[in-house]
Amino acid sequence: MLKTLKLNSPDGSSLVGYELAMAIVENLPELRHLELIEYALEDRWLRAILDGCRHLQVLDLRMCEPVRLKGELRKRCLEHIKSLKLPTDPLKLHPYSGNDATVDLLLYKRSFGWESDDNSTEDNITKESD
Repeated sequence: MLKTLKLNSPDGSSLVGYELAMAIVENLPELRHLELIEYALEDRWLRAILDGCRHLQVLDLRMCEPVRLKGELRKRCLEHIKSLKLPTDPLKLHPYSGNDATVDLLLYKRSFGWESDDNSTEDNITKESD
């Protein structure tokens, strides 16, 4: 049985909100790791996923809107999910980047079509020492 599901950048996806939640709940009750990047998911559908996937330990909701994670739902996630990434948490573009501010700058530059110059931050990101 599938334990990990990663769905990223749904540009061509026809699954949204209710359909996505029900597909996960009905087919993957033993899921441990769920990553949904940039999906339109409401709190009520997230609640359905949590109800149907009781073994969930890792939940990544980066860029999922309009998820709010307030009140009881937030408390439930914080108590039961070992690793939780919120919709507002930054995406890391470079595998060795430990500096979210740098990544956010790169996202900003790319979103406005700025060209990289010879001294760009992107070219100067180096692996952090262990």
